[in-house]
Amino acid sequence: MARYTLGAILLQEGLITKSQLYSALEKQQQQAETVGWQLLGEMLVKSKLISKGELKGVLERQASLHNLKLFSVLSHSSLHSRFKRTLNIVGAITGLFTLLILLPLLAPAIYLSSPRPVFVTQPRVGLRGKHFLLWRFRTASPHAERQRLKLAYQKGNKLFDQAHEPLITPIGKLLRYFYLDELPQFYNILKGDMSLVGTRPPTLGEVSFIPEEIGND
Repeated sequence: MARYTLGAILLQEGLITKSQLYSALEKQQQQAETVGWQLLGEMLVKSKLISKGELKGVLERQASLHNLKLFSVLSHSSLHSRFKRTLNIVGAITGLFTLLILLPLLAPAIYLSSPRPVFVTQPRVGLRGKHFLLWRFRTASPHAERQRLKLAYQKGNKLFDQAHEPLITPIGKLLRYFYLDELPQFYNILKGDMSLVGTRPPTLGEVSFIPEEIGND
């Protein structure tokens, strides 16, 4: 499967060099901790290493090689449903209104639990394999992500069990129990990253466990 990654295809077709790819990947990881996760293809286009047309062509070939609906370049039929989009917008606005009401109470409590950002973002995979940043209230200490990756590695790179997540704060437990940590996700719904009704967008690690056969269902 590694030979079907975007970077591997770009190398095979001679569109970029190994040094350019490694440099872009390193920059991608660095920016994930500051400005947030950025798509590799978009970074390469912004750096003028490839053109938008070349990126589009590579993504189409990647979709064909994977044979997965997840990476399909064709729009899902739900995107053309005016009723569903209207429902998403109305639901998102209602949810964001609730967020604004509770924010003066939740924000200080989260910050006082450990003085770090109130909101956190996490790279997720949406329709057609598009990566986006999922917004939520922070429910764990700043070092939780590092500890989570360490535990996943110790378990043989298996998916992490959120029921045993380390370093969760007391206010974080309360937020998760009442699903209040998910209120900022209404922003993602309003943007069109995800739908009000549907499956939870998988993480980047979870996508690697999706079998190829799912694309044939």
